[in-house]
Amino acid sequence: LPESPVDRAQQPSPVPSSTDQPPSKRSRRVWMFNPKWRNGRPWLEYDVNTETMGCAVCRHAGESGKWARTGITRMRLEAIMSHENDQKHLRHAAEEEASNRAEAEQRLAMLAPSPSVQCMVATTEPTLGGTSAQP
Repeated sequence: LPESPVDRAQQPSPVPSSTDQPPSKRSRRVWMFNPKWRNGRPWLEYDVNTETMGCAVCRHAGESGKWARTGITRMRLEAIMSHENDQKHLRHAAEEEASNRAEAEQRLAMLAPSPSVQCMVATTEPTLGGTSAQP
């Protein structure tokens, strides 16, 4: 019996083995981490020992994905761009930025002299006659 087009569509297509292809097709390109990818991406980490990229923002946020835990081995700019546009990453990055801004404002507030300190300094300065100026 001849095969119908439906019968052929349901059969798995043969998968060529790597030996069926010419040598140029068998070898895979080796992708390496490009340090320039870090420009504008302070969250991007690279571990030279494991040769993986990761995300500091997502790791600090406690995410469980590969970018936060084990890192990824796909050294492609497209993978980085995909992650940096991920909604979870964007949310964690915004939260971290807000947290960093609040901490910086607190440090600045601690460094600024309070009004009472300024008044004490002003009232204890000597006058021309050699006595302290008292209110």
